[in-house]
Parts: sequence; C-alpha cells; structure tokens
Amino acid sequence: MNCKGSAFSSFIIGAIIVLVILFIGGYVFVCEIMGSCSGPVVYSDVTSIEDSIKNAGQSPDGTVFSTKNVVIPKEYSFNSKQFSKILNVNEECVKLDFSPKLNSVEYLDSENEFSLKFNEETKTDFYIMCSSKSCESSCREFCCIATVGKSLALQDWVAKIE
Repeated sequence: MNCKGSAFSSFIIGAIIVLVILFIGGYVFVCEIMGSCSGPVVYSDVTSIEDSIKNAGQSPDGTVFSTKNVVIPKEYSFNSKQFSKILNVNEECVKLDFSPKLNSVEYLDSENEFSLKFNEETKTDFYIMCSSKSCESSCREFCCIATVGKSLALQDWVAKIE
C-alpha cells in the first residue's frame, strides 16, 4: 500500500505542475491576443507635456513651449496644483485654458484650484508660456499660462493674466 500511495502522490504533484504550466501559458497566450493584460499604461505624451512645463519654468521669458498631437487619456486631468508643484510657484501663478472646440474637456473651478478634465481620450496640442512680466503681486518670480487645443501668443498673455 505504501508504493501505491507514493505513486498516487507523485501523480498528483505532476498533475498540479502541468496545470500550473498550462494556466501560465494560456494566460500569456490570451494576453498576447487580447492585448489587455499589460500593466498600467504610461502615456508618453503626458510625460512630454510635463517636460514642456519644466522647460517653460526654466526659461520664464515669454517663450511658448508646445507639444503637438498629444494623446491625453480618458479621465485624465490637469490642475493648477500639479503645474505649480512642477514649476515651484504658487497655484495662483498658473492659469489654465482650453479651446471651446474640445468637447471632451471640462473646466472645473474649485476653491483656489483650476482643473481641466478629459472625458474621453483626446488628441490635441498643448502650449505653455511663463513670464516674469504682467504677473499678479503674489507671483514673485514668474507666472504661467497653459492651454490645450489653443495656441498661445504673447498678446494672449497680457489678456489672460490681467
């Protein structure tokens, strides 16, 4: 009886190993076909936008930094707090705007925080400009304006900040 018991337990262990291998192989196969088992998606376009923000903050001379044809994921949002942390300025020193042609963008204005929320994946252009001129008094070093789907020019700057 000892031999039979040991043969049976070896069979069970072998069967479990085969099932695990089949499960892992099947999972990988299904993931490759479906393309949906990958980890969190990192949108390189959002990283490009953050780079534009950093560049604008490093040279606050009125130069417009743009990121063209960016894909912004659904449910993503930009807010003045986010931008102010990247730029190392007060929140009131950052203004956000977007093109009214972008139906997928919602402007949220809560207590001292302005947000742009994207209700669907959106392909658009992003612009940011920082300057030490025409800023509110609380903005000691510089202030910035960022737009989505709407180009920026120096004449827009004065109109938006004032």
